[in-house]
Amino acid sequence: MKKDQQKSINKVLFKYHNQISQAKANGYDGVIVPINCEYDLYCINNTDDIDYLCDIAMESGWNQFLIVDFIEEIEKYIDLLYEYEAA
Repeated sequence: MKKDQQKSINKVLFKYHNQISQAKANGYDGVIVPINCEYDLYCINNTDDIDYLCDIAMESGWNQFLIVDFIEEIEKYIDLLYEYEAA
């Protein structure tokens, strides 16, 4: 991951820190967080189906987003534009 990309991700996680903590406290398995910080995050009950999560992001108009998985305690960066160009 590029250094600038990691800074962007850290900025996003800082901005949404309270909402992410609230979602975790409410028992969600994770959240989908938009990179552009103009929208609310999306709480999810299942982080295993990546295609479903990408569909949610596409329907919301998000090309770049994070999946914060509370169960596995990981963050996954997804760039749909890159995924489609590479395919």
